[in-house]
Amino acid sequence: MLSRDYLAVDLHHDRLQYVHFQKFRAALRAVDFGEMALPREWIGDPAALTEALRGLPEVARKASTILTVGYFSPAMHLREVVLPEIKRPADLVRAIGFQNTHDLPPIDGPVDCCYQIVETFTDGSLKKQRLLVLVVPRSVTETCLTAFLDAGAVPTRLIPRPFLFQEAYRRFVSVPGNDLLVEVSEHCSTIAYFHHGQLRYLRTVPVGFVHMDQSELHARSLTIDPDELAQQAEENVYPETMAESDALRRRLQQKLAELQSHRNPALQRLYGEIWRTLKNLPDASFERILLAGYGGQVPPLAPFLGTMFHRPVSILAPQFDEPGEASLYAQGQYLLSIGAVLTDSKTVDLLPSQYRQQRTYRKLNKWLLIWMGLTLAGIGAISFLGNPSLQMRQELLTEYQQRVEQLEAIETDYHRLLKELEATRKQKEELLSAIPRDDTILQMLRLFSRETPGDIRLRRLEIFPVEAETREKANGSQKPAADHYEIRVEGQIIDNYFLADLVLLNYINHLNSLQVFRSIELQQVHKEPEEKRFEFQISARL
Repeated sequence: MLSRDYLAVDLHHDRLQYVHFQKFRAALRAVDFGEMALPREWIGDPAALTEALRGLPEVARKASTILTVGYFSPAMHLREVVLPEIKRPADLVRAIGFQNTHDLPPIDGPVDCCYQIVETFTDGSLKKQRLLVLVVPRSVTETCLTAFLDAGAVPTRLIPRPFLFQEAYRRFVSVPGNDLLVEVSEHCSTIAYFHHGQLRYLRTVPVGFVHMDQSELHARSLTIDPDELAQQAEENVYPETMAESDALRRRLQQKLAELQSHRNPALQRLYGEIWRTLKNLPDASFERILLAGYGGQVPPLAPFLGTMFHRPVSILAPQFDEPGEASLYAQGQYLLSIGAVLTDSKTVDLLPSQYRQQRTYRKLNKWLLIWMGLTLAGIGAISFLGNPSLQMRQELLTEYQQRVEQLEAIETDYHRLLKELEATRKQKEELLSAIPRDDTILQMLRLFSRETPGDIRLRRLEIFPVEAETREKANGSQKPAADHYEIRVEGQIIDNYFLADLVLLNYINHLNSLQVFRSIELQQVHKEPEEKRFEFQISARL
């Protein structure tokens, strides 16, 4: 059995990491890995990202490769939502969309809303669900997909980067708990909070690996040698006339300046951002700090965070080759790429359905071509072995040529009939256009088709004229009034039985607001609670 190629690509705002695996049976083996710098403007410019993606390995452009892409954008909104337990996925998506409409800042253009159920719990007598909801602008997904397609690579899955944190944590942490994961990238860092192994909060801060100057970190220490301070204190000569309080203040100021000179501003800023993150989670408590990305390549970072938060610090760093003293944490930035390869079918996937269908069709076409080739080869072998005589093969060829000529004549007649059919269709349209139609009936059909919401299904629509009223002229003669129509509508509320009364009321009010009908009356309402059926009948005068 041949091996299968898997390629995971992790896109964030400034860099790209990729890992190429080969799977044989149930074993995965890392074949290649690497990283590339991305243009800072790639999120709004597919062409810039396409140029960078052309540097991916050639395996990315193979049709048989399973290509999983994790992508990032500052426009993504991740939040936690608590809703009553809803069984039907369609109703749950509708409830999440209604909640996001009121709670999220306005986003230009269409969005994709995806979610994961964190837990189900009971609040009093009501069952509730806690969900992790991610809102992604569709333009970001389209930019990423367009860039990959232009580069000749067809993604199999498109997974937003926040959900890759959940997969990487699930694969690399054997005992889940309440943890704070800090992933250090080149120009930024991502802080993720996990509660009982489930992602609850995620935030990106502008402090990265480049801000933590390695030369300065190695040259300085986080502590000060006491002997050095004592020697400096002996060298300071204070006048005998200086007050004791002034001398003490001077010594404290010197020590404070010395301590400030040994602080690293990047570490202090990261520490402040972590505290700001914890303030957004008033009930959060964590037991461990997990470092990922380039965090293991900053030696003072782990002891610094452990000292400041009084928590144990662990470093999550995959290894693709023999570990050495210098390369023990050199590949920590590939953590999410491995998480992308190991995702299962339950992970959120925002790849449009038409591209999934195209990939399935390509696989079917490939196997169909292989099957046809084998079939033709078998037929040829049987024909060659069963007809050794060249004369018989020549006669068979002549017979096939005669059949081809017959089929060509049939094809000519087929195209002629198609032209005649098109001419007949045009003639039919011209004749139908000459038939007068009642514009009022057509207008009413268009109006109800356009103004009826999706959760109301119209079962019957009757439109018939009403006997015309008459009015008296000044000279005493009778003049018929304008034509009037009565419209009777029978319908059914679907999807939401408990809010059916409110939906029907909003529907009638909406029809009244159009100022088309003289009057609208609710004729009949029929409810069947056991089957959750809500039917109604209304009458309108035009």
